[in-house]
Parts: sequence; structure tokens; C-alpha cells
Amino acid sequence: MNRKLIKRLIIYYLTLLARVQLAKINPKVIGLTGSVGKTTLRDLISTVLSQKYIVRCAQQSMNSDIGVPMAVFNIKPSKDYIQYLFSLLIIPIIKLITDWKKYDFFIIEKGIEEPGDMDYLGLLTKLDVAILLNVYPVHTANFPTNDPLYSLYQEKFKIFSHLKENGIGIINGDNIYIGKYLESSSITKSISRLSSTLTECEIPFKCTMSEKGNMEVQIGTCNYTCDLKVPIEYACSIALSVYIGTLYNISCVEIQQGLNIYKSEPGRFGFFQGLRGSMLLDSTYNSSPHALESTLKYVRTQSDFKRKILCLGDMRELGILSEKEHMQLAPLISSTGDLVFLVGEQMCKFVHPRLDIPVENKKCFRNSLLLGDYLKTVVQSGDLIVFKGSQNTVFLEEALKMILADPKDISNLCRQDKFWINKKKRFFEVANLT
Repeated sequence: MNRKLIKRLIIYYLTLLARVQLAKINPKVIGLTGSVGKTTLRDLISTVLSQKYIVRCAQQSMNSDIGVPMAVFNIKPSKDYIQYLFSLLIIPIIKLITDWKKYDFFIIEKGIEEPGDMDYLGLLTKLDVAILLNVYPVHTANFPTNDPLYSLYQEKFKIFSHLKENGIGIINGDNIYIGKYLESSSITKSISRLSSTLTECEIPFKCTMSEKGNMEVQIGTCNYTCDLKVPIEYACSIALSVYIGTLYNISCVEIQQGLNIYKSEPGRFGFFQGLRGSMLLDSTYNSSPHALESTLKYVRTQSDFKRKILCLGDMRELGILSEKEHMQLAPLISSTGDLVFLVGEQMCKFVHPRLDIPVENKKCFRNSLLLGDYLKTVVQSGDLIVFKGSQNTVFLEEALKMILADPKDISNLCRQDKFWINKKKRFFEVANLT
């Protein structure tokens, strides 16, 4: 029996048990998908709904066909192989029998990496609310068609086929690719468009950035403020969480209370004090073309720094789009950074030669540890140092941690548990030998 078949059987097994568990508890189910910002949107909705209801969702980015059923059972996957198998095969059965704790909402974050991924959601449950946040060139490697982005869109759009008869579908009407492809969809479910730019949409909202850099969103008759230093594109996620709150009769005051306590997860646009009075922007959890573009545009608005140093790693899993997507960001990188330091084969191959900045201001590094060592020699007071790259084989958080002013902040970085520390240690040992 091959590994692919074994995995498929385990997925069906877990999905069946999770389906029974959800039917037993009978919560309202909100499903969301997208290319960028899914976890942020999930956590925002959860925080808002939690002001009035009991909410369950994954505590990490458990958005795969195995991760979603495990989130139903509130199981945190173990990094130990034997314990992991136990958590997959035995604990769900035990929880199905013993766990009768009620909750009002279950939020599903569904990631898509290959054709057919969204089909498993239909085996699990029907949705009260389905949200398509955005579509961008992310995880397109397994969609080897002439137009992989359109194929990815089609797969993500399947989420609306899993709505209940009276379910509510919401799309981000401001997303350029959704707007491009929407009319060609064959799905006939009623879908509302949430937008700050369309003259005709079902859910209009307005957004501005305050002088302090906070996001201000108006939707309906209420105004909301979210103390997040993030690109303006995040306004859509804030507006979506607000709208979901109003759908379920949460007051404006309660929604604002939820936004007040929201905290982003490690590696997702956090700020730390660096050596010698520098400021570090931590976006090391992952990277993609749109996410990097949004980050760079945000950095361009920051005028209080003497220098802007960009530490950028490969954007992975882009398949045939990789060369194009890396190359076309080179002009924006050139016009944003005073110094540009790159990690990864694709950044160094496709971006470095096209950077229109003095040769002494751009540099490639074999790995993030070598970058961290170099940063310690060049960081100055007044620097804004930006870290963004994909996760596996890049690990820019390891460079960032080397120039933290307070070593205690290491615990607030992504991938710092024992499993990841050991994995990165092995990776860097091999990298330094090649």
C-alpha cells in the first residue's frame, strides 16, 4: 500500500469522525479560504465573535485536509512521530466519546495546494458562512496548466458549493483576480461582495489610516479602530470580521472590544527593538508576491527612519510562475530599500541582477545565519530592517533573532519550539557544508 493511499485513508477516517463530532455539537460553521491572510482573518473573526459566543478554531495554521479535522477535536499535532500517529488515529475516537463541550461557532480555515483539496470540505460539513478572501499567485506549483492562477481560483471558489441552502457567501470585491474571474464561475449560490472601491456592492465599507498608523474602518453606521501596524489591504479582513459580528447581533461596542484585544501571531507583521536603536519588522512566517508587494508599499510610507534595509527570502511554491513573480518585484524592491540583502536561490538568481541600486548596497547570502552575522556589523540607529521570506529553506527569523535588542523577544518569533529548532539546526549544518 503506497503512502499516498494511506494518507487518503487517514484523511477520510479523520473527516468522518470530525463530521460526527460537528453534528453532535451542532455549531454554526464559518469557512474561509484565500491565498494571503487567512489566519489573520480567522483570528479576527474568532476574537470578535468571542465577545458574545463560545468559538472554536485551530490555534495554529491547521488548514490542511488533516489539520481541519484535528482542529474540530482541538488536537494540537505532536512533532513526535509515534505521538502524532496516536493523535491521528486514537485521540479522535476518545474525544468523539468523551468531548461534549458545547461551542457556538467553529471556524474553518481551508488552505489549497492542489486540485481537489476543497472537495474534502464537503465531506466534513455544510457551511453557514463561506468567505473567499483573495486569490494571488501562491501555492500554484501543483496547478500545472497554461493559467495556474485561474485553476487555483476555480478550486478556491468551490467553497461556495459547500454552503447550506440558506448560507451566506462573501467575497472580497476589491481583489483584482476575483474581479477578473468571477463572471466565469458556474456556481449559482448568492454571493455578496464586500468592497471599499466598487460603486455597486452589497457590503460597502470605508477605510483610512490614522496619523498614528492605526486602521480605521467604517461599515454600516459604526466606526472601528484596529491597533495594527499593517498594510492597508488588511482593512478588508477587519471589515469582514466586523460584518460577521453584525450578522450575529454583536453590538458595535462589543466588536470594538474584540478588535482592541486582537494580537497577530508570531511572524506576521510584528515589530521589535533591534540593536543600536534600530527597529525590526518581522514578517518571517511566509512570503508570496502580493504579500511582499504589500509589505514594501507599507515600508515606503514609513518616513521616520534614516535607512530601510530589506532582508528578503525566496517566495516558494510558485511553480512555473516563480521566475516571473520574482523578477517583476525587482523595481519596487529597488525603489524601497537603501540596502537589500537576499537569501535563497530564486531571489539571488532572478532579483539580484535586476536591482537598480549601487552594487555595494545589494548582497546575496547562502543562508539566514550568514545574513544575521553580517547585519550585526552594519545595523545603525534609525534603521528599519524588514524581514520577509517563505518558511522552509529560508528561515529569516534566525537572522532577525541575532540582532534583537532584548533576547527575551526570541520567544515571540515564529518556529521557536524544539521541533523547529532541531529542524533548522540540521538544515543549517547541511547548508554550511555545501
